[in-house]
Amino acid sequence: MRKIGLLVAIVAFALCLVSCGSSPVGEAEKLVKLTKELNADMTKATEDGVISDDEAKKINDSLKDFQNLMSKLEKYENDKEVNEYLEKEGFEAEVEKFAGAIVGLIMCEGADKIDLEGLM
Repeated sequence: MRKIGLLVAIVAFALCLVSCGSSPVGEAEKLVKLTKELNADMTKATEDGVISDDEAKKINDSLKDFQNLMSKLEKYENDKEVNEYLEKEGFEAEVEKFAGAIVGLIMCEGADKIDLEGLM
């Protein structure tokens, strides 16, 4: 049940970002790039069903960067250029991948090594 709640929170958070806009275009570019990198890292970490200490550190560091960037972007709501950029870059699809990758992490052995508290 907790996993479903976490997934719902992540999806809601991500959809809010997509629908509300979040930053000037330069910051949106960083967000898209970081989200894609996180998706790749999380997907790779789940391939064997076990999260290693190195994988956990890399993911936790990236999640911290992601959370810091999101904090900076909160002040840039309703930016038309950002919304257009995110739509052009297919950010909504990246958000869906992100949510799926988080669920994949939760299902792995060693999931307790991943700090998801800031995403809830």
